[in-house]
Amino acid sequence: MRNKKTRIGRVARRLLMLPVVLMAAFLLWNYVRPLLSDEMVTTYAAHTVSRGDIATDKSFSATLDVLHSETHTYQTDFAVREVTSIKKLYVQSGQYVEEDDKLLQLENGTLYRAGIDGTVNDIRFREGDWVWPNVNLIQICDLTNLQVSLSVDEYDIDKVAVGQPCTVTIVPLGLEFETEVAHVDRVSSSSGSVAYYSVTAELTVPENVLPGMTASVSIPADEARGVLLLDMQALSFDEERKPYVLVKNGDIYERVFIETGLSDGMNVEIKSGLNEDDEVYVVTGSEKAVQPIALLDIYKKLAGETVVIRDRSESGRINRRMPEGNPMSDRSQPGSERSTDGPAKPEQENKQ
Repeated sequence: MRNKKTRIGRVARRLLMLPVVLMAAFLLWNYVRPLLSDEMVTTYAAHTVSRGDIATDKSFSATLDVLHSETHTYQTDFAVREVTSIKKLYVQSGQYVEEDDKLLQLENGTLYRAGIDGTVNDIRFREGDWVWPNVNLIQICDLTNLQVSLSVDEYDIDKVAVGQPCTVTIVPLGLEFETEVAHVDRVSSSSGSVAYYSVTAELTVPENVLPGMTASVSIPADEARGVLLLDMQALSFDEERKPYVLVKNGDIYERVFIETGLSDGMNVEIKSGLNEDDEVYVVTGSEKAVQPIALLDIYKKLAGETVVIRDRSESGRINRRMPEGNPMSDRSQPGSERSTDGPAKPEQENKQ
């Protein structure tokens, strides 16, 4: 008899465990399987074709040079070669002078005056020093109006002309100046396999910009106005380096080959293959098809989410927890049979 009851108990326990096993299998299939799956989906970014202007330019390395300068030299008759001394200095190094200002006078009576407006850049002697013939005495430089010089190779020189606008960037200071090409030397000064031509431009600079500083010059090359433009990031290329974009047709992304034109590094001209306002796509990566679900989300799906309701009625502050979406207990509804006048009195025991 006891063995029979034992077998019945085992069967009952197995039947009771069946829902638990089924529930575990359900969780494994619906929530754990996506976490272990390698299934990936491709992600895309959208871009729109617009209409506008685009321009390209050529950039060249350059240096700043003095445009106007003069150097005063003590010169005498070669046969005489008279030695004299500095009688009077009227200026000092770094001083700004104007044209015709006195600079210095020698003991022999020779007086030197400034021939340009500029800054005293170099004085080799002091008052009383002896000087010899053909010795440089003083140098004046115009440090406000400078010249930028660059070399343009034979492949790009046809795109450069006098009067063409250009942008000069002073590299160490990060300053930009708008100017124009002042001179193009059409005779090459190089002797290598590639011919280079000297091009200059003039600019007015502040006092912190000095001759000799490294600069770069950007000269416009090509320009197109009112053309179709597309972000460069929207382009893809096939095995033969032909550009194409992806166009969405229902749930399918199809290749559309296009013809491109000018590019400024950010946008590219679309010559054919697309129309204005067309939306195109480009592959940006991939991600898992199903996002992982946290254990808390699994618990909420099984047990339901609970909400705390705070009752602040006159009868007191009572916290009740109840499943979300379930109706409130009848005790908390108006019209309940329970009185709210006060706590119920316990029934008195009948004394025998």
